[in-house]
Amino acid sequence: MEVLKAINATLAFALELGMYAAYAMWGYSLGRNSVVHWLAAIGVPLAVAVLWGLFAAPKAAYRLGQPQLFIVELVLLLLAAALLYKLGHATWAIVFAVLALVSQVAALALKQ
Repeated sequence: MEVLKAINATLAFALELGMYAAYAMWGYSLGRNSVVHWLAAIGVPLAVAVLWGLFAAPKAAYRLGQPQLFIVELVLLLLAAALLYKLGHATWAIVFAVLALVSQVAALALKQ
């Protein structure tokens, strides 16, 4: 059981990093000049990271309980997948969405 928890924790961390990358890519696609591209590419994932850090991180100051935690994490991850799809990365979006669903359901089952 502990091995499965460790594997899922690693997957969840990788998904979190991928989520920030997807938000950054989408942020970069906004605007019409370099300044706006870069401000959005930094600002959007930073805003998501602040939300994640406050409410979803394992040591968050205001960590949500279940089922709110499950819903918030899943919405943020699936929104990242949708943004990947919107940016033209359909295969990556599908893989990301499936892995996010698997990881979230496993976290519930393993009580992580």
